[in-house]
This record gives sequence, structure tokens and C-alpha cells, in this order.
Amino acid sequence: MATDIAVIGAAIDPETRRDLGPMNPNRSTFGPDIDYGRLANDIRLNRSHAQWWLDQRDTLVAADRATWAYALVAVATPAVVAACLSGLTNDLDALDTDHLTALMASSSRLGLSQVSRRLTSDLVAAAAQASLPAGLLIAHHADLLHTSSNLLGAFTPEAAAQAARFGAAAWPALHIAGTSLFNTESPDWLEVLEAHGPAAEAGVAQGPLPDELCKRILNNSAPYPLQWVLIAEASRSQLNTEPPLLIAASAWFDD
Repeated sequence: MATDIAVIGAAIDPETRRDLGPMNPNRSTFGPDIDYGRLANDIRLNRSHAQWWLDQRDTLVAADRATWAYALVAVATPAVVAACLSGLTNDLDALDTDHLTALMASSSRLGLSQVSRRLTSDLVAAAAQASLPAGLLIAHHADLLHTSSNLLGAFTPEAAAQAARFGAAAWPALHIAGTSLFNTESPDWLEVLEAHGPAAEAGVAQGPLPDELCKRILNNSAPYPLQWVLIAEASRSQLNTEPPLLIAASAWFDD
């Protein structure tokens, strides 16, 4: 919780808020001797200094690099994130499941809040090519929700389906899957929705859908996110044409 508060404070636009909290100069920005006031202050002041971030990483053991990774993707400038991408990818791969899950959850919440500055779609694509966790972590802080951007190519259907293991924190992959399904009508993206399951949220459900996709969803609706089942039902209703009532009524009295 203290880490989240410090990183959120540092992520706020410095033009909006510049105040500093108490700091202990005898303690560290990261690591077992962390001081959260220093964490908030130092990552804000050094957001554009790549060498500072690299030097800080070199002093940390693998488990302590989760906080470094969180601060990096939430606060550092896009150029600094790009410079640290190789180290970030290696560090995420080295984290155990509990640390990685906690990191993903914190990054996801902050990304959805839109407090942090936005990262570029090119950076998301480069990170996703290197590592699924890195791509997802950076996508939390990309301008995904407000542009039809070129993020659609950042994740393949296979990668977007694998992202489902991160649960609610996989919302960028689910968003891309929903938009891509609507744009391409490819059943490959339908399989991604199935991988994320019926409880999945924060995707994009758009319609109307073609009849074949509606049929696949409605014939076995249990595996799909509820919002997509509702879209399929609505699309099927729109596709269904009935004869005008007066024409149908005339046949009732022919006999």
C-alpha cells in the first residue's frame, strides 16, 4: 500500500502537484531500507534520467526490482522506459508468481486511473515482442482507452489469450481482442474472449456481429464474457427479419 501511494504521488503531473512529503536521507529509494518519501521524490525528479534508473536497478536483488519496475512504467519518460526495456523484461521473468501478480495488479489500477503519463504504442509493441508481462505492464500506461490507435497490432491472438492468466490486469489484451474481433470478424479473436472467460471485464464489446460469430457465441455462451453474449443476442435480433404483420395476418383468414 505504501509503495502504491508513493508511486501514484510521483505519477501525478508535476504541473498539477509539486509538494513533497517527509524524507529520511539516511535510507534508500528502493530495496530493504526503502524510504517511501524518497521513493516518491527521487523517481519524480529522475523521471528523465536513464542512467539513474539503470544504476538503481544494479543495486537491487531480483525481488526488490518489482518496485523498480512499477515505478519505471508508471513515472519514467518513454525514452527512459525504452532504455531500460531489456532489464525490465529480464526482471519480470525472474519474479515469482506472487510478486508478479501483485505488480500487475498495482500497475493495472494506476493505468486505468489515467493518472500516469501515457506511453507510446511503439513502446508497447516492442515490449510485447520481448515479453508478454512487459508488454502488458507497459500497455497499462498507454493511451489505449481514448484512441483507436495502432495498439491493435501490439498483441497477437495467441499472446492476448495467454494474458488471461493475469486476470483483471489483462484488460489491455482484452480491449485489443474486442476491438480486433469487431474490425476483422476473425474467429481467432473469438477464441481470445473464450480464454478470458465469462467473468472478464474492461474489454470492448461492439456490434453488430455477423451471424456466424453470433451462432458460435450463442450455441455455447458459458465460456464468453457476458457483455459479448449480450452483444451476440442483440446482433441476432437485428439480423432476424420477419414478414410484416399485415401480410402475415392475411394468411390467417385465407381458409
